[in-house]
Amino acid sequence: MVLERMTLQKMDISNMHSKTTALFILVLLALFQNACFAEKTISQVFDNPPKNVLVGTDVQLLNLFKIAGPISSGHYVSEMGGANLSLDIYLKEDALNLSRTFQEPGMPKENKFYEIKKTNTSFIENNQILLVAVRNGILLLEKNSGSFGIPADMWIFYSKK
Repeated sequence: MVLERMTLQKMDISNMHSKTTALFILVLLALFQNACFAEKTISQVFDNPPKNVLVGTDVQLLNLFKIAGPISSGHYVSEMGGANLSLDIYLKEDALNLSRTFQEPGMPKENKFYEIKKTNTSFIENNQILLVAVRNGILLLEKNSGSFGIPADMWIFYSKK
């Protein structure tokens, strides 16, 4: 009887140890999977993107920004040395409509409209723009903005309003 009781206790401890070990292994596997399949950086997503981002009148490095989930509809704004920029994004089922306005003080507004077939929810790259959702806003690079005041070789950060 004592031997049976000791065997049962040993099995309980063994089962508890096995469960703890199995749980530990599952946690390690989950951490490993997250590390291996983590969200790509902006530089990994786009082919040779510009390395500078215009944030107001400051220039910051692109690697300071991280992809932060899906692009969302909304109103986004930026300011460059007195010029005001606004970006309105409208998500439709199969496309994304983007309307950008640029206005320098005392000058008429310059508008540009893009309609892009939706292929990804976090970033877009085509022959017109590079667009990516980042924390608190959007990074936009217009390859041919049609505006003298908007650089074609630098991202612009638009904060969400």
